[in-house]
Amino acid sequence: MKQIIDGKLYDTETAELIYTYEPPTSPFYVNYYRTKNDAYFTFGIEGITPLEEYDVKESIGKHDIDRYIELFGPVEEA
Repeated sequence: MKQIIDGKLYDTETAELIYTYEPPTSPFYVNYYRTKNDAYFTFGIEGITPLEEYDVKESIGKHDIDRYIELFGPVEEA
């Protein structure tokens, strides 16, 4: 899917799928993507939604710590 938002093209065919979140109580899922220019967006039932890196880190960090570390590097222990 392609969509232009705020003058920028978001394309699920050319962006890297970095994570898929499947809520345990919902039949729907959300795909998280990263573009070659390090822009992030989700693609789900409501279409494409641009995200800030902070939001992506927060979401993936809550659901998959190992994937978070793969994508963003090690995290300092508290």
